[in-house]
Amino acid sequence: MSAQFRPPHAASVTGGAIAARLRREGYHWRRDLRALSVPALVIHGERDVLPTVVALEGSELLPRARLALLPDAGHMPFREAPERFLDATGSFLAAPSTGPPRSSS
Repeated sequence: MSAQFRPPHAASVTGGAIAARLRREGYHWRRDLRALSVPALVIHGERDVLPTVVALEGSELLPRARLALLPDAGHMPFREAPERFLDATGSFLAAPSTGPPRSSS
């Protein structure tokens, strides 16, 4: 099943419709992400249909985010690369969560 989410088979009409509606209604999720002060882990499969830059930009919005790019994984890295997924989440959870948020520019 996870192979169906990899290019070139993936196309989310529903996802596109939801994103268009949120933009039309003025949903400002970027502001909301910048306001979060908790540590966050952004996990992205390098073979996801969403470009890696989407995960990078999202992680840069979160003041205390860490980005984990998982090779040979698509949109469901927890199924496609479970060992790497668990390593990334385990490392994140084991790391100290002290330290100030990144300064916003």
